Amino acid sequence: MEAYIFILGRSPALSIEELLVVLKPLGHIVEITNAFLVFQGAIDPIALLSRLGGTIKIARVEHMCDHWKDISFDMCLKSMRSELRDQQTKFNFGISVYGANEAYAHLNALGLQMKKHLRHIGYKARLVTSRDRQLSSVIVHTNNLLKREMVVAQGKRCYLGITQAVQDFDSYSRRDYGRPDRNSQRGMLPPKLAQIMLNLASVSMDAKLLDPFCGGGTIVQEALLLGVHSVYGSDKDPAAIMEAEHNISWLREHFGVRRPQLKHAAIVDVRHTFPDLRFDAIVTEPYLGPARLLMKQGLMRSDFDAALREVRNLYRDLFKVAGGSTGSRASMVVVFPVYNLFNREYPVGSLEEFEGFGWRLVRPAAQQYVPSLDLSPRGLLYYSRPDQVVRREITVWRKK
Repeated sequence: MEAYIFILGRSPALSIEELLVVLKPLGHIVEITNAFLVFQGAIDPIALLSRLGGTIKIARVEHMCDHWKDISFDMCLKSMRSELRDQQTKFNFGISVYGANEAYAHLNALGLQMKKHLRHIGYKARLVTSRDRQLSSVIVHTNNLLKREMVVAQGKRCYLGITQAVQDFDSYSRRDYGRPDRNSQRGMLPPKLAQIMLNLASVSMDAKLLDPFCGGGTIVQEALLLGVHSVYGSDKDPAAIMEAEHNISWLREHFGVRRPQLKHAAIVDVRHTFPDLRFDAIVTEPYLGPARLLMKQGLMRSDFDAALREVRNLYRDLFKVAGGSTGSRASMVVVFPVYNLFNREYPVGSLEEFEGFGWRLVRPAAQQYVPSLDLSPRGLLYYSRPDQVVRREITVWRKK
């Protein structure tokens, strides 16, 4: 059975957690590090990568050895043999190294040797490099390196693979910046994170999915692109619903997706707005607090405490309503804000309190494999930069 190297994104814990959910029914995990995951199973790399928000590229393993020093010129040449057969003259290729920075000089020397050999036998060969030791998905795409990039990943063993798929950066950009309505004041959930959240919720194609804080519709959009048949969104702000309608109309025109049901409703009115429905999954990023206030110079502690209470009450309403609006086997993925202020981090509310509304918090499994991963103060998944005032804490819940 084929083995594959999954190169993780900039939030390795999230990337690993997503892969553990998605890959579980498809095969088995061989090895996990904070840079890559090795998997054995039957997959379509291009189709699979299109639904993964946290994986940069997928490479098929061609050779395994104990250490990167064991990789030879013959191994590299053999891994490219099928591509060389199909190419008459010009041949671009590249090398990326993960998990062993000291291996790059050795691998680059092999690449130069391969370039010299290819030129000697009549190819116009070019070794594509970058300032980093890894080629980005943009470089792979623009230099036509698909199936021509050697990926060397050093963990407990060393894996030499050939890249089969890379993230479609152009599609992500269109789905994010190309939409007609994009409101920075309302918050901008990245499409990649929306994909990850949907995967963490184990949303099936026939599920009834709700985002009760849909804003401009990013989660709704990504659920439709994933192929979920019944997608619902609501928001208390009528302007947000108008933005979502415009964005989904644009999405339908360019990507040919189904039409969701979007409603103007505050969280406390969701059960009345969708009275006959019991949702299988809720995936959402609620209001994360008054950004302008929280980033204000000289913020008063009393103002922050008031804002924190407001957000805590909103989340309490979410968990109350979600309990009565979902089926007995429902899942929920919710973004919580963690405020990095006054020289410490402040999460929102008590997780035990939220569990009291009929939900069980699912702790991340990624840390069992890589204990050094960056997690939140509550031991949960992060999607953020360390210097952000408001960091996103990603939580996964199952109905009790």
